[in-house]
This record gives sequence, structure tokens and C-alpha cells, in this order.
Amino acid sequence: MAKKKLPDSIPDLIRLALHDLELCEKDERYNIDMSTWHEPLRRGCYVCFAGSVMAKQLNCNPNECIYPSELGDETHRKLNALDYLRRGNVYAAYRKIGRPIPVPLEGSYDIVPYRKNRKRFKLEMYALADLIQIAEIEAATPIIEN
Repeated sequence: MAKKKLPDSIPDLIRLALHDLELCEKDERYNIDMSTWHEPLRRGCYVCFAGSVMAKQLNCNPNECIYPSELGDETHRKLNALDYLRRGNVYAAYRKIGRPIPVPLEGSYDIVPYRKNRKRFKLEMYALADLIQIAEIEAATPIIEN
């Protein structure tokens, strides 16, 4: 496994996970199961949203059962944040990576489960990444009063 650093930006992390999820969907070695990190079973390696990052970005072997805790503390926190984000729990994701949630954001959002509607899940995750990015920019922009 290569020791790659995952993005610090939550919107970038979400977009990376969506990209890797789509790569896993097209790769016959992988099956998507949002309740399994990275585990080889009878018909290939089963991965979740964060597990797709483990498979593609972090180059985890599809023949090995691997948990985020085995990949270093910072990576572990970011993968867990992705697990919270796929369920719309923005507050827990920020807390997991040790940053305060930007003020304009709410603590949680409704995200359709992947198993119910893959396309809508991805669209809602892209929208969440955009919403978070805008909130982070607004929170970082000083207010200038005349």
C-alpha cells in the first residue's frame, strides 16, 4: 500500500471518494456495500464509500481485509469522516477531523442511501461538497462594514 495523503478539505475529500467510488463500480474486482470497509469475500472485494478510497487512492490490495485504523491516525479520521458524510452527518465529520463546523452549515443533511438510488446518492454527495465549500468560503471571508 502506498502512503498517500488524503485531502484536508472536506469538499475535496468527498469529490475524491465519489471519483474512487465510480472507479470501483467499473472494476470487476469490487462490489459496493456501504456497511463494509474493505473486505474480500466470495465474489470480490466489498468496499463502502470510504473503502473505495482505500481501494483506489490508497492502493489497498483487493485480496486483503483492511480497516481504516491500519492506515495511520490522520487517514483513519478522514475515512471515518467520509463514513459520516455519506449519511449526511456533517457535524460528526468535522468533529472527527478536529475542525469546527463552518457557521452557515447545519449539522446534518438528508442523503439518499446508495443502495436505494446510486445516481441520486452521488448527485446529493456532489451537492453536499459544493454546499460545504461555499460555507467554508463564507465562514473564512471577513465581514467588512461601511
